[in-house]
Amino acid sequence: MATANTVQSTTQSTDVDSKSKRPKLSNDRISTLPDSVLCHILSFLPTKYAVRTSILSTKWKYLWTSVHSLDFDDSVTMSNLYVGRTKKGRAQKDKQIQAQRKSFMNFVDRVLILHNVSCLRKFRLHCCQVDDMLHVNTWVCAAIGRDVQDLDLYVSWEPPLQLPRSLFTCNMLVVLKLSREIVVNTPAEGSVCFPNLKILHLKWVKYVNDDSVLYPQDYNKLEINAPALEYLNLTDGRSEHFSFQNLSSLVKAHLVVYHGGG
Repeated sequence: MATANTVQSTTQSTDVDSKSKRPKLSNDRISTLPDSVLCHILSFLPTKYAVRTSILSTKWKYLWTSVHSLDFDDSVTMSNLYVGRTKKGRAQKDKQIQAQRKSFMNFVDRVLILHNVSCLRKFRLHCCQVDDMLHVNTWVCAAIGRDVQDLDLYVSWEPPLQLPRSLFTCNMLVVLKLSREIVVNTPAEGSVCFPNLKILHLKWVKYVNDDSVLYPQDYNKLEINAPALEYLNLTDGRSEHFSFQNLSSLVKAHLVVYHGGG
């Protein structure tokens, strides 16, 4: 009889869906977590997915605006549009690509306007088809203006992105990753200091002295002073672009450099 009472009690405390015969969850346990925990969870998602959680409930509507990481990447969507692109359907595909490009830029704009975090832990921007580099520059400036700690930029479209000089005064940087069509405008004094930088990736980055950017006489060698640097990943076509000072904390380095641009 005791067993029967236990079964009856369990049945009464469980809300069962008559169609699926599976119990419904009476409480949303995730939403009961503190906002700081939820924001931490959302920080691991690409920003487009974090924003989509705003439709879940009133509690979630603006939660994404307090996430300390922003991750924008148009590569997957754009590569899918290029699949099966033939001469016959090229005009239609080009319209879709242009529409997607505009949609991506509008999305990043809206996020940065609504985002209300004063300090960014991470800003990742991978652009494969955005061709308005002045526009992209404003996004990078916005990240730098929020004392970003982890800056990851990848641009594979010309004209190249010219980084703002404010990057060299961003003392909060811990991780800096720059890849492909990005121009580093070295300051007049030629030396920059990143006191907290621990990870540095520079892959096929352009410099002001490259023939494709400016004439060689405008060249200023970039000297990087990074006393906290632990990991260096460098791929470049010319060894005379840069030098490093004070690498007392360096643990690991991966270098692929061709002297003289060979």
